[in-house]
Amino acid sequence: MLPTRPEKLLTQAIDNVLIRAKFKQSHDYHERLINQAKKQAKKIIIAAQTEKEKIFNQAKIHGYCQGINQTSTALALFIQAYQDLNHTLYNDIIKQIEQTLIQFLLTEPVIEQLLLNLMAKIDLQQQSKIYLPEKLATAFSERWSDKFSNLKLTSHKENGIVLEMGNEILYFSPEKSVTEMMKNIIADQQIAASNQQQIDCITELQENLAKTLQQQFEDYLTASEQSLPKTDR
Repeated sequence: MLPTRPEKLLTQAIDNVLIRAKFKQSHDYHERLINQAKKQAKKIIIAAQTEKEKIFNQAKIHGYCQGINQTSTALALFIQAYQDLNHTLYNDIIKQIEQTLIQFLLTEPVIEQLLLNLMAKIDLQQQSKIYLPEKLATAFSERWSDKFSNLKLTSHKENGIVLEMGNEILYFSPEKSVTEMMKNIIADQQIAASNQQQIDCITELQENLAKTLQQQFEDYLTASEQSLPKTDR
């Protein structure tokens, strides 16, 4: 039986409602999908921004660490170079001072006074022989010919002084004496404690070199027996 017109209209109305409902449902679904996609996209964007900031922060930290490491390395190299330079300068100055002292110790007045002090303390009854650097031997032989009849002056090519008295031999080395003297000066100043003390000590040695020389050589001249240790016979 065919539906009447009202029934047909009702059927169409129901179909229209269902279609609209389905369309709305589909629309809502798509809206929901779009919203979900937007939310997901927002999360992705936020996550990407967070990751970007994290990467940037890590890069900064790495950069800082690398910078600190490079700075520390450069500073360490600078300190090492400074210490090496300071040590080199210190050694050079000490060597220069030692050479100055050795040259001073080999001058005629100093050697002559040292030997005169020695002659006054030893027995020259028997024939004795003294070996001096050639220049000093020539200078002293003329002045000493009348002073010590039992003392024969002989020249040699060394800087040291050798005194032969029978079986006894005394030897004096300016180099060894100066080296020992410098060790005592440095030890007195406790120079090895720090770089600054090294610099201070070097400055003091330079400023008071004349005073230091005078005092040290007075000690040597008044203690000739200690300055002339016995060597192996």
